[in-house]
Amino acid sequence: MSDPSLTTAREGESTRWERSIRDRLVAGDHAALGEVYDQFSSLVYGLAHRVIGDSRAAEDVSQDVFVWFWERPAAFDPARGSLRAWLGTLTHRRAVDYIRREEVRRRRNDRAAAHAVGTPDVGELVTALVTAERVRAAPEVLPD
Repeated sequence: MSDPSLTTAREGESTRWERSIRDRLVAGDHAALGEVYDQFSSLVYGLAHRVIGDSRAAEDVSQDVFVWFWERPAAFDPARGSLRAWLGTLTHRRAVDYIRREEVRRRRNDRAAAHAVGTPDVGELVTALVTAERVRAAPEVLPD
């Protein structure tokens, strides 16, 4: 069995580091973001890639997560959970949002394509009507 005091000590050390990182980010310390990136970029990218299934999109989501954290470091509260879990949750939400946006975009494009194909051009419509009238009138001018 593991010693509960060691687990508590590790958790305390982790929480202190997370508080320090957050405080440094709030103060605008670029190096703190580098530390967070070095430690968690593979987690963030891997999770985004698993959810989305596209490496380029996973890179975009990863960048979005770290930029968002840089711009709003106070949103992370070490008292409520670990930075790892928080970044994982943020990444998952961003990846799902990405999928939803892409689905909406795909549906919009499908509807636009169907509408463009389904609606004839006004000139084509007029030509078709004139041709139809001529075809209907043609038997009247044929000799008996």
